[in-house]
Amino acid sequence: MKLETGARFCGACGSQLDSAGASGVQVSSPGGTVHRSQITPDTLSRAPMTLIGHMVGEYRVTHFVGKGGMGWVFAAVHPIIGKKVAIKVLKTTFSHELEVANAFVNEAKAANAIGSKKIVDIFAFGQLPAGNLYFVMELLEGESMAQYLFREGRLSFADARIIFPLMLEALSAAHAHGIVHRDLKPENIFLITHKGNPVDLRLLDFGIAKFNAEQPSFLRTQAGIIKGTPLYMSPEQC
Repeated sequence: MKLETGARFCGACGSQLDSAGASGVQVSSPGGTVHRSQITPDTLSRAPMTLIGHMVGEYRVTHFVGKGGMGWVFAAVHPIIGKKVAIKVLKTTFSHELEVANAFVNEAKAANAIGSKKIVDIFAFGQLPAGNLYFVMELLEGESMAQYLFREGRLSFADARIIFPLMLEALSAAHAHGIVHRDLKPENIFLITHKGNPVDLRLLDFGIAKFNAEQPSFLRTQAGIIKGTPLYMSPEQC
């Protein structure tokens, strides 16, 4: 799915709306009625916390989890069955930049194409009435490898014996589907912990992943374009 200028998506099912569709995304409330969020793009840009308490697709946002350079992550819950999820919301300005928006779609498509339990599960995609793209993913408990290293200073041998095989499993699954992550770094490795010790992991952020030549052209990075985090890029990537 390649995004077009002005593309809009259903907040409930993620389907792209045609140009004759409504100007905003309808979202369901717990009672089954349909309402429109009154959050404006300007309000959300200045105060993303205003999203707390609102419905995003089938889920009610409960609290703020964290932020990155291009967006925010919120925790949410299904008001009827109680399923807890995380929702990643792209900042308004980036949602209207086709290259960034396509990378956001790319991240969700790559995770689903791989289908590994070591890759974060992304299972819904849509667009807020304010224009922000978002996707719904599993809610993880633990910390990033970056947080671990900041706290511990270095990776212990005991933890390395647990983490490295899991990391290789995630990468092997991606490579088996012709997908190269290209932004492997501590921030994109999430450690699932039990009593403070890592027991599992999820590989995150396939936004700049490279697909093989058999994939549609819009999923492949244009030749000559350098993407990645300089300190963690391989020589051939530079």
